[in-house]
Amino acid sequence: MADNFTYVVEKQDKLKIKVSIKVTPKYFSDKKKEVFNKLKSSVQIKGFRPGMAPKNLIEAKLGPALFEETINKILPEIAIEVLRTEKLNPINQLHYHLEKVSEADGLHYHIEFEVMPEVKLPDFAKIKAKKEVVDVTKKEVDAVIEDMFSRGQKSSSQKTSEKKADDKKTGEKAEKVEKKPAKADKKSPDDKWAAGIGLTGVKTIKDLQKEVEKQLAKQKESLAEEKYRAEILDKSVIASKIQAPSALVERELENREKSYRQRIEGVGLKFDEFLKSRKTTVDDLKKEWQDDAEKRIAREILLIEVAKSQDMRVTQDDIKKELENIKDPEIKKQYESDKGKSYIATVLIQQKAIEWITKQIQ
Repeated sequence: MADNFTYVVEKQDKLKIKVSIKVTPKYFSDKKKEVFNKLKSSVQIKGFRPGMAPKNLIEAKLGPALFEETINKILPEIAIEVLRTEKLNPINQLHYHLEKVSEADGLHYHIEFEVMPEVKLPDFAKIKAKKEVVDVTKKEVDAVIEDMFSRGQKSSSQKTSEKKADDKKTGEKAEKVEKKPAKADKKSPDDKWAAGIGLTGVKTIKDLQKEVEKQLAKQKESLAEEKYRAEILDKSVIASKIQAPSALVERELENREKSYRQRIEGVGLKFDEFLKSRKTTVDDLKKEWQDDAEKRIAREILLIEVAKSQDMRVTQDDIKKELENIKDPEIKKQYESDKGKSYIATVLIQQKAIEWITKQIQ
């Protein structure tokens, strides 16, 4: 097949590729004959049975359709052959551009697409990142307990008001001489209240303080770890000089728009009216998301390269364990599909890659 066309591969930049292709007149003519034989039986010409009229009459009847069908058959066929030969893996759809077509010249066209960037992983040991030291203050603990107590009081007050309203409706409230209620003492969190919350092991305010401090420390530790890993990944991306392909960024933005639209419409609002009320547009939203989308794509490319370099794999047992940890039957059912399992595998590979990078830096 290689004798039927010639091609030239050009790198327009680090990610964009242009392939110029020239199909020989003979090959174009042969393909045109194939298409003609396929279409001729559908042509109706008065005085002749379908497909039995003279060739020139059938071609005249087919008109531009014959050339269009021939071109549409050749373009992807040869493009795929070139991509396979050159080991090129487009990350977006091929864009076809027709330049010349005739019986004498054959078919000239070019295709444009983007590829994944070539990544040279850095020396991770040279990357410096510092994890934030977690500290929980007494003021923070007291604020959480005060909030818990305040919400509990409001809930109790609401229940009391609802009961009084029910009593009034059913006539169960006896008439009484109105008396000015005595001024109630201001309540505050105490051991009795703490014990009644229902937290395991909490019987006193001191117990509750320790539990709140413990939970706050966990939350802060989790946030600090997340921030630390994000810093590591961002610095690794910079060191690797990774450029996020525009095709993948655009796909990410489209997915975000779709997800955002579903959330808005899911609560019964019309998406366009919602945007109008916020004095914004889809384009404005995409501009807001642009930097974050580019950062996310660049991180994913980095993790893919790390996983490849370290030959990281995910087994069916790994996926099975993750599925067993999902307690919600509906969510579990979603992830048991091929698409769901593929997503789990991707996440597990990324986690392995992040852990590996973190160890190199530490």
